[in-house]
Amino acid sequence: MTRLRLLSTVVFSLFAAGWTLASTIQGTDPKIIINGGQNSAFALGITDPDFPITGLHFQFISPSGTSPGTSPCVINGIDDPTCTFTNDSSVTWFSLTFDIEPGGQQPPFNCETNAFFNSCVFNATGTQVTFLSTIASGGIHVGDTFQVEVDNWEQNTGFAGTANHAPVPEPGTLALIALGLGFMARRRRNGASAAG
Repeated sequence: MTRLRLLSTVVFSLFAAGWTLASTIQGTDPKIIINGGQNSAFALGITDPDFPITGLHFQFISPSGTSPGTSPCVINGIDDPTCTFTNDSSVTWFSLTFDIEPGGQQPPFNCETNAFFNSCVFNATGTQVTFLSTIASGGIHVGDTFQVEVDNWEQNTGFAGTANHAPVPEPGTLALIALGLGFMARRRRNGASAAG
């Protein structure tokens, strides 16, 4: 009975240590978040001038790797303490992709879609993340103000954003398109073999 109790204590201790380590590591994973609406510093009444984006491209640097948490975003040499931007282009952005440099950080990489988008995905190396809206009313509309929050990246990491104004089809629609293309290819192949 004593051995069983000792073994239970050892297993519990290892489990607790692993849980603590996992929680600690998770808290330091590189992350990027798009905030807006009630989540953004702008909406909370922080009167910081937001940077208007008149085209589909913009970029900023995070001096500490965590902005706006421990350093401002630096946009064209100007400090922005809340990292807020406004879509002043003439189109809704249905996707927003950030190229991140330097790369080389260890996965996992995390992203959150607190506003405007309903999904996000990183590439395997953590050098690119794409935020997507697959619903017609989603995306960053003309005049919308949004905040980009980055956490736990290397110092002086650059984030180059590229917006896409073409609506992104829903995953179900993409599956139907793929199925239809496959059916057409098979029918064409069968028609060619019957003719030959």
